[in-house]
Amino acid sequence: MRPFLIIFLFLTCWLSSNGQRKPAHNPVTINYYAPILSFNACENKILVEDITNFSTGDTVLIIQMKGALIDSSNTPAFGTITDYRNCGNFEFNYIKSISGNTVILRNVLTRSYDFAEGKVQLIKVPTYSNLITADPLTCVPWNGSTGGVLVFIVNDTLTLNAGIDVSVKGFRGGKNAIIANSLTCSQNGYYYDSASPQNARKGEGIASLNFDKWNGRGKLANGGGGGNGQNSGGGGGSNSSAGGFGGYQLDSCNNPFLDNRGIGGVALNYSNTTNRIFLGGGGGAGQVDSDDSYFTAEGGIGGGIIIIKARCLQTYNYSIDAYGSVGEYQACPPACHTDGMGGGGAGGTILLDINNYLDSLTIHLEGGDGIKVLNYPGPSERVGPGGGGSAGVVWFAGSIPPFTGIYKTGGTNGVIFPDAQNPYGATAGGDGIVLDNLALIFDTIEFVPNIDSVRIKDSATGCSSFDFKGFGYTNTNPISSWQWFFGDGGTANSQNTSHTYLTYGIITVKLVITDINGCKDSISKNVNSSFIQLDAGPADTICTSASTVLQAVTNGGIQFAWTPAIYLNDPTLLNPTATPPVTTTFYLTAANVQGCKSTDSVVITIRSVNNFSINPPVSICKNDSARLQANGGDLYSWTPGNSNLPAPVVFPATTTNYSVLITDTVCGNTTTLSTMVTVRPLPVIIASKSNDIDCSKLQSQLSALGAAQYSWSPAGSLTNPNSANPIATPGITTMYIVNGIDLNSCVNRDSINVKVLTTGTANYYMPSAFTPNNDGLNDCYGIKYWGNILELDFSIYDRWGERIFHTTNPSDCWNGIYKGVQLDPAVFLYMIKAKTGCQESVFRKGTFTLIR
Repeated sequence: MRPFLIIFLFLTCWLSSNGQRKPAHNPVTINYYAPILSFNACENKILVEDITNFSTGDTVLIIQMKGALIDSSNTPAFGTITDYRNCGNFEFNYIKSISGNTVILRNVLTRSYDFAEGKVQLIKVPTYSNLITADPLTCVPWNGSTGGVLVFIVNDTLTLNAGIDVSVKGFRGGKNAIIANSLTCSQNGYYYDSASPQNARKGEGIASLNFDKWNGRGKLANGGGGGNGQNSGGGGGSNSSAGGFGGYQLDSCNNPFLDNRGIGGVALNYSNTTNRIFLGGGGGAGQVDSDDSYFTAEGGIGGGIIIIKARCLQTYNYSIDAYGSVGEYQACPPACHTDGMGGGGAGGTILLDINNYLDSLTIHLEGGDGIKVLNYPGPSERVGPGGGGSAGVVWFAGSIPPFTGIYKTGGTNGVIFPDAQNPYGATAGGDGIVLDNLALIFDTIEFVPNIDSVRIKDSATGCSSFDFKGFGYTNTNPISSWQWFFGDGGTANSQNTSHTYLTYGIITVKLVITDINGCKDSISKNVNSSFIQLDAGPADTICTSASTVLQAVTNGGIQFAWTPAIYLNDPTLLNPTATPPVTTTFYLTAANVQGCKSTDSVVITIRSVNNFSINPPVSICKNDSARLQANGGDLYSWTPGNSNLPAPVVFPATTTNYSVLITDTVCGNTTTLSTMVTVRPLPVIIASKSNDIDCSKLQSQLSALGAAQYSWSPAGSLTNPNSANPIATPGITTMYIVNGIDLNSCVNRDSINVKVLTTGTANYYMPSAFTPNNDGLNDCYGIKYWGNILELDFSIYDRWGERIFHTTNPSDCWNGIYKGVQLDPAVFLYMIKAKTGCQESVFRKGTFTLIR
C-alpha cells in the first residue's frame, strides 16, 4: 500500500504543476517589509513605519530579528549571549483592517516581542493556489531594519523553473577601517570604539552595541569579531555552529602569536522547544594599514531566511540556497601584499513545511570562506587570513525527505598563499544542522478585548459611609490593578474598599481597572451621601433676664432637638428663643429625611455685675513695670494714669493704689475696682578692688557688698564671676560691672575699673653670688623679682667665654654643674635679654661668684 500512496500523491501534485519549466531570468522578490514601531496589546494593533503595499486580508509574518543581550565586558566572555529575550520569535497572522500606518491584526499574537529595540518587522506573505517560478525567487537584503526573509504559501504545488536563493541576504559583514601606516602591534582588547581604526569592525549579529564597542576581536553574538592591530584576520560569522577564528597578527611584531585574532561568532540555540530562527551572522573585517590604501578586506555577509509552506514541491533539480559569502576585498596589484583579511558570513536558515516532495531536493547552506592572504612576499610578512563562517540550518516539518542533498559544511579558513597554504591561526566555520518536526505558528484565536466589562456594587454602612466592591470580567488575562475615584478627591487602589463623605448629595464614583497588559476599562456610578451640614450659630452675649434667638443654620436637616430645653421656648425649632439665667452652652442635634444626624453647639454669655474683676495686688522692684488687668466690661477708665485700656502697663516710682471704672454698655452696669502695686527698693551695691595691675602686681582682688547674689562681667579674666570676691587678671585696663540681687529679687549694680599699667621701670635685680651646697638656701642662680616675663633669653659663660647654661624659661636656674661636673668656685658672666609684662625690652649683663 505505501508505494501506491507515494505514486498517487506524486501524480496528484504533478498534474497540478502542469509539468512546465521556463528559462530563468533575473531574481525577483515577492515580499514587502515594514518595521514595527510599537504594539498595542489592548487593541491588538501595531504601528508600522510605512504601510504601503499592505492591504486588509493579507497574511503577514511577524518576526524579531535582533534584541539579544550579551556580555559586554572587556574579557573573553565578550559577545556571549546572556539572554535571547524574544529574538528569533516569529508567527503568522492576518490584517483585519488598516488605519493610517496602524495595522489591526485579526488574531491574538501567540508569542512575545521586544518591539522597542528588537528590530521586529512585518512581512507581507503572498499565498498562491499553485506557483511556478519563472525567475529565481529571493528577498531584499537585510538593511538593519527590514529584509533578509523570503516567505510564501502555496496551497497546492510549488514548481521550480528557477531556483530559490537568499544567499548573502543576512546580517552584514564588518566594514574595513584603514589606519595610518604605523606598526601598532598586539592590540588585544575585545572591543574598541568605532573611531579606533587600528581594530577592525565586528560583523553584525542578533545583538546590538553602542558605537563605542563596534570594533575589536570580540564576537558580537553570531557576528564575527574584527581583526586587531597589527593585521590580524576577522572571525567568521555563525548560525547553528560557531564561526572560525581569524589569523594571527603580522609576524614581524614582537609576539606574532599573541592571540588577538578576530573571534568567530557563537553557535545559536535551535530547538523545537524554543522554535526560534535567525539570519546568518556577518564575518568580522580584517585589519588593514594605509600602505595598502587601495586594498580592503570586509567580512562576508550571512545568508537569509526562507520559509515555504506548500502541499507539494517539484524542483526539476533547481536548488534552495541560503549560504554565506566570502568577505569582499579589492585585488592587490602584483607589487603589493595584502593585510589582515575578513571572515566569511554564516549560512542562513531554511524552513520547509511541505507535505510531498515530487523529485530530488538540493539545499545549500554553506558558510562563506575566510579570505586568503595574497602575494605573500616572504618571512616576517605573514598576516592573518579570515576565519570561515559556519553553515546554516534546514528545518523540515516532518522527517527529512528522501533524495535530498543538503550541503551544510562550514566555510574554510583563509590561508597565506603561496606560503604552503599556511592558515596562520585561521580556522574553519562549523557545519550546519538539519532539524525535523518544524511547527510553523499560525495565530488562530480571534482577538477580542480582554476586559469584557466592569461593575460596581455599593452598600451604605452609614448616612455618608459606603462599602464598594469592584468586579472586572475578562476573557484571558486577569486584572492587575484597581483605582477608585470617590468624587470628593479621595482615591483607593484595592478591589474592595470603603469611603466616608464629608459632603451630602449625589456624588459620582468611578472605578478604573487595568489588566496585566496595561489595558484599561472603567465605569461610573452615583451614590447619595446624607451628610448633614449643621452650624448652631454664632455666640452671643446678653444681660441677666434677657433673651436671644439662636441663629442655627443647616443644609439637609429637617428635625431638630436643643438641650438644655428648659431655657428655650421650643427646643424642636431650628431657631428657638433662649433665656438662660447664667452663661450656658446649647447643643443642637439635627436629622435629615434618611434619619442621619449631626450635632453642633453655641455659647450664650450672661452679663452681670459679678462679671467685673481686677487683678490682685502685685509687687515690683523700683524702675520696673507692672501690667494691670480688668475684665467684664466694655469701657475702662484708670486712675492714676488716665488709661482707657483693659490691661495698661504702669511704671510707678513708689507704692501706688490703682482704681478702674468699668462700664458694661450692653446692660448699663458700672463698678469701680482697685488694686495695689507695691514698689520695693533696689539693693545698694558697692564694688571695690585691692589694687591695679603693674609689672610686679599681676592680679587684683575684687569685692562686692549689699546683695545676696552677685554676677560679675566681663567674666573671662575672673576666677569666679558669681563670687562676691573674685580674683581679676586682666590683660588691659578693664571696667568690671557687678549685678547684685537681693532677697526680693531686685537687682542693682556697681562697677570698678582695674587699670593695667604698662609704663615705668621695674627693678630687675640679679644676685652677685650663690652657694650650691644643697642647704636649701641660695643653691641655684637665676632670675628673681622681675615680675611678669613674656620673653626670655638667659645665658651664663665661664671666664674663657664658653656658655655653660642657657634657658628661655623664667623658672629655670643654674645649679653650678656643667656636663655632670660640679664646677670650682670662680667668677662667671651672665647675659639676659627679656620682654616683661610692662612691654619693656630689658638687657642685663654682669658677673657673679660661685662660692662653695
